[in-house]
Amino acid sequence: MLNWLRNILDSQQSGSSVSLGAQEPDHLAPSICTPADPVGSWVCFGNAPSILMPLRDAERYSKRATHGENLYQCVRKEGSLVVVRNNIGQEYPVYPGKVIWVPVPQFNLDDYVHTKIGTPRIGWISHRQWHFKFHRLYYMIDIVGSNGQRKLHTRRYWGSELVLSGPSDSTFTE
Repeated sequence: MLNWLRNILDSQQSGSSVSLGAQEPDHLAPSICTPADPVGSWVCFGNAPSILMPLRDAERYSKRATHGENLYQCVRKEGSLVVVRNNIGQEYPVYPGKVIWVPVPQFNLDDYVHTKIGTPRIGWISHRQWHFKFHRLYYMIDIVGSNGQRKLHTRRYWGSELVLSGPSDSTFTE
């Protein structure tokens, strides 16, 4: 079992809060507890599909797992399951106690942003991912390449390192 998950479980049993050390404002610890009203909340899958969802859905997920992003938004409850949907509309019923409930992403896909650190870059949010080691969401951006087409910039950014830009923002150049 992951150490951070063990710490959260231990603290919930003892009634104390988990100290995760000094963290940036955009850092929120994941929750293994299902929110009272999960609709609208976000999850990522930290386990094998056969643990997270009924077998027929796990097989369907395994065949299509490489399509779309790995963050899912809860869209409804169905009995003891919650149904989650990714950015391309793939829906899966999952056991709410088996997924990792994560903070709401600060940015949507295709948001136009600029960087606050390092070499100034401007681009579009292309990936939102959960960082399992640091327990935070991170973002990847597409920038304009030398051929004028969008290309993936290989650096990952935390939410605190990006700012929304207007379409006419020309402060930063490539």
